[in-house]
Amino acid sequence: MKSHTIEAVEDESRAVSCSVWGLNDCGQLLNGEEQIIKHPTVLNCPKGIFGFVSGDFHTLLISDTLKLHCAGLNIYGQLGVHPSSLKEPSTPVLQDLPVFAPSSIC
Repeated sequence: MKSHTIEAVEDESRAVSCSVWGLNDCGQLLNGEEQIIKHPTVLNCPKGIFGFVSGDFHTLLISDTLKLHCAGLNIYGQLGVHPSSLKEPSTPVLQDLPVFAPSSIC
């Protein structure tokens, strides 16, 4: 079974909170643990999150400051860091998104 869920909820002030549940054996629920969460649980979501994506065993949150908050399985570098660089598999990783300037065409 490869199943975890993340749900974003926006309140009246347009603040986003995230609820997570499901398998968490690789820390993919971004809560710093590796235990199954059976019911939706509010995640202490970083401010400015506007999107997320999840794979089989990893999750990425995207912030409005162009940061990725990544957690989960990283055996192929899915979190953007070398697989041997993570001391704990459930430790979330913070990555800067590359910023590409449009090329000028003459």
